[in-house]
Order: sequence, then C-alpha cells, then structure tokens
Amino acid sequence: LASIGAAVGWGMSVATGYLLRWLRWRGAKPAVEITIILAVAYLSFYVGQSPAQGSGVISVVVYGLWGNYTSKWGMLASTEESGSFDACLGWAEVVFTGWAGLRGAISLIMTADFIAHSAFLQGNINDPDDPERDIGV
Repeated sequence: LASIGAAVGWGMSVATGYLLRWLRWRGAKPAVEITIILAVAYLSFYVGQSPAQGSGVISVVVYGLWGNYTSKWGMLASTEESGSFDACLGWAEVVFTGWAGLRGAISLIMTADFIAHSAFLQGNINDPDDPERDIGV
C-alpha cells in the first residue's frame, strides 16, 4: 500500500511541476497556481486510494514532500510574495483541525452512549420504568 501510494504521489507531483511550468509560460496568475496545487493534492489522494488501491494518505504526503523539495514546484517569487499560498494553507489548517475536533467530539458522544446503553442492558443502572430492578443507586 505504501509503495503504491508513494508512486502515485510522486507521479502526481512531477506532473504538477510540468503543468505549472506550462501555465507560467502561458502567463497564469498566482491564484491559478494555488488552485492547481490544491486540486491535484485531492486528486492524488483519490487516485492513490481508489483506482490504484494504495494508500491515499501516503500519496498526499509524498506529493507535498516532493513539492517542498522542488521549492513549491518552482513557484514564482510573485506568487510567494502575494501571500496567497500561505493564506490558503492557513484556511486549510483551520478547516481540517475543526473537522478533526468535530469528528472527535462525535466519536466521544457515540462511545458514551454505547457505554451507557451497555451498562443499562446489564442491569447496572436503575430503570425508571421498572421499580423491581432498583438496586439502590
């Protein structure tokens, strides 16, 4: 799984480098570069996970590491100076951190409900509808 994911991530990253080089030659704006980078990151996860039957997470990690190794795919100084890339990464961090916190809270609530229901079924908690089962708690 890891080697398939790594191969997909590396391939997508190299393809992104060529695509960005071509777009810069055509005069693309910084927002286009950033959009392409983020879109291909999601595509890398999808291809690594589903069609390739590998690890989508490893694919995205390798994609990002190769992009960093190549100085953000040779991003122009004007793009970096615009601050768009850093602002976009900041918003992505907020969204993913918020999603992870929400998912953790939902899991905690579901676990607490499961534990309470299991204890109730085993008779360890008083049933308000059945006074004969009152164990004095």
